[in-house]
Amino acid sequence: MLPFLFWTAIAGLAVLLAYTVYSDLTSRRIPNWLTLSVALLAIPYWLGRGAADADLLRHAVFAGAAILLLLLIWQAGYWLRRRLMGGGDLKLLAALTLWLPLAPYMEMLFWMALAGAVVTLVALAENRLRKRPLPTRVPYGLAIVAGVFAVHGELIVKQFGA
Repeated sequence: MLPFLFWTAIAGLAVLLAYTVYSDLTSRRIPNWLTLSVALLAIPYWLGRGAADADLLRHAVFAGAAILLLLLIWQAGYWLRRRLMGGGDLKLLAALTLWLPLAPYMEMLFWMALAGAVVTLVALAENRLRKRPLPTRVPYGLAIVAGVFAVHGELIVKQFGA
């Protein structure tokens, strides 16, 4: 294990996720450079963890399959002429497959869905209070980050000495 690489990657992920929340709340956008940075930071994370080659191969297969599934979800929205999820949200979910093995990723999706329900209800209530016409743009990046923190939060908080 290379602790410096590992903890630097975790700290970088925390900063990028914080910016994700800020960006999605203020502009309802998750920039491409941000999702690419999350994806690239997975490299020092796995190198720092000292994962075995078999683990990396298994994880790469999972990540590839998950990314294909996310592309199919995006394409289904395109075919149906409905945005099921924003492109930035899907790219962030794809980038996070590079960080989390299958079981923690599935747990993250569970917590993300719960947080997403709350975020959606708040967005709908805000829309109604401001008397805006539907459809409501939901800052789902907030729910994604909540899911990551539900799974990896203790590790991220430890990085900052709390």
